[in-house]
Amino acid sequence: MVERKIDNNMMNRIENLSKLSLTEEERAKAMKEMDKILEYVSKLNEIDTDGVEPLVNVLPINNVLREDEVVEEDEAVERTIVNGPVTKDNMFVVPKTV
Repeated sequence: MVERKIDNNMMNRIENLSKLSLTEEERAKAMKEMDKILEYVSKLNEIDTDGVEPLVNVLPINNVLREDEVVEEDEAVERTIVNGPVTKDNMFVVPKTV
């Protein structure tokens, strides 16, 4: 059997930091589950990763750029301003915030 890595002192600290108050059953279950997690992580440390490049992103990252288009300003303002519930002088009217 694997030696216990989460002892009572560690569990007290975890409960305190997480502001949990566990029953004895919950505490025993949590300690067992945390031991399993630590055992799994220790197995990951055994994997040989020499020569493996670090992975930054699984997908290639490319900027999607588009050409700037010159449009008639009045037309763009009119199309945008119709989306607002209240407008005045080609501007949106919003509640005052302080």
